[in-house]
Amino acid sequence: MNNRRAVGILLSLQLVGLLLLTQTWYSIAMRVNDSRTVLGDFQGNATYAITMPVTLFLLAVTLVVFLTSVKTTRILLAIQSLVTVSLAAWIGMQVFAANVSELDTQLDRLTGIAQTHGIAGVEITTTANPWVWVTIQCLATLLCGYLATRTKGWGRATSSRTKSSNKPRSSIDLWDSQRG
Repeated sequence: MNNRRAVGILLSLQLVGLLLLTQTWYSIAMRVNDSRTVLGDFQGNATYAITMPVTLFLLAVTLVVFLTSVKTTRILLAIQSLVTVSLAAWIGMQVFAANVSELDTQLDRLTGIAQTHGIAGVEITTTANPWVWVTIQCLATLLCGYLATRTKGWGRATSSRTKSSNKPRSSIDLWDSQRG
């Protein structure tokens, strides 16, 4: 697999992660007079506000990777790998603990009761979406690390005819040969 295709896969993973942030991660309900009342369904980006700007930053870095030199690309991918694994680990811990404290103001508005600790009988149901998101982020981290440690340039694979004549086949090949 060439590097450009791998970066395309990385971009696809990040777009799927962005889509998952806008899906329901938690359903919160409470017991009122022995009946279950759903307070609301909450998306990942509403529950953990930091996820959306960081994800957009990571998407921007991936797009910049297509335009930079090999050395800069490696640095960007290494930074991206560190940011992605840090975010995935932090969100994974928050989801595991079912920490929905960032939803306090919304729950306060929905129930009229201050803070989630003041509501009796709260049921927090976690969907599969946060775990899929964390898995995708881990895959993106591995792919970033793999790309950051690649030793070859970013040009397309060349045929034996191109190698022997040392002539670029297209303007993109010429541009890639001048960057390396």
